[in-house]
Amino acid sequence: MNNNIVIWGAGKIGRGFIGDLFYRAGYQITFIDADKKLTETLGAQGFYTVYNLRSEADQEKKLIDRFSILHFEERIKVQAALNSTQLMAVVVFPPAFEDTAKRIAEHIEERRLRKDAPPLDIILCANIHHPEPGFRKLIDSFLSEEGEKYLRQNVGIAESLIIRMAVEPTDEMKKEDPFVVMTNGYKLLTVDKKALKNNPPDIEGIRLTERIASEEIRKMYTYNMVHAVYAYLGKLKNYTTVMESINDKAVQSAALGALEEVSRALQKEYNFTEQEMNRWNQEVLENMANPILRDTINRVGGDPKRKLQNKDRLIGPAMLCRKNGIMPYYLTIAIA
Repeated sequence: MNNNIVIWGAGKIGRGFIGDLFYRAGYQITFIDADKKLTETLGAQGFYTVYNLRSEADQEKKLIDRFSILHFEERIKVQAALNSTQLMAVVVFPPAFEDTAKRIAEHIEERRLRKDAPPLDIILCANIHHPEPGFRKLIDSFLSEEGEKYLRQNVGIAESLIIRMAVEPTDEMKKEDPFVVMTNGYKLLTVDKKALKNNPPDIEGIRLTERIASEEIRKMYTYNMVHAVYAYLGKLKNYTTVMESINDKAVQSAALGALEEVSRALQKEYNFTEQEMNRWNQEVLENMANPILRDTINRVGGDPKRKLQNKDRLIGPAMLCRKNGIMPYYLTIAIA
């Protein structure tokens, strides 16, 4: 595999996680984005800064300067960038899936005509449950019959786990660099190994798994669930930051109780061991309790209608508990 990657989506996670990860590995990065002002101004600046604040004792400032950035309407340049790579990451919100899929389909139709074109792997970076089938179906809908065949045989679409969070940087950081990204510095991107067509990227920070479905659910039902508990119970007390919720004994008790409930359900349903879940849960709680991030209730609790859907972070784990004979007492408190 060559050392080029196209990152479709130059937002905070695109720049502050995927870009950071592959920059460190020596890759040449091409960002593609729908925001013309972003592509023009970031391209003119030629660099951006990532602050990875893992704890008060572990803080890092990283300058990212080896990249190019294109607006998605620059079709010839976009096509050339995609022709030069075997690896792509899609880092957009679900409402942008359809338009992104249409543009990727256009590339696939051109790529299949090149007899020497290697397979293409797409790492799908979306904080929703099991996005691959829907995204693949969208690409399919814009392809010819031959394009659909090429997609099945030559394009891998691999789901991933996004645990690195990007939060609002300080005014001082933004004054120094308007494109700065501040994150919790989580180091691993877990990728579905079985979905890849090429050899996987052999770089630090990529973790491969053959059980992505169960790991996605575990992440949604623990990380995202606990965030939701802090957000909605904290909102009732007029808190503004996640740390205020963590420091509230009643809210923290509900969060820990909900985590314990769903942990037992995950062990029964997906055969995670108790030891695995204990290690995982400790990591969840340590990642949340990071005072220097000043993460807000509004950020983690935004879009509550989506987050209260059946398979999402609150009702999903509650239903899993009921399925496995566990009363979701604390989860119900958060939902109510």
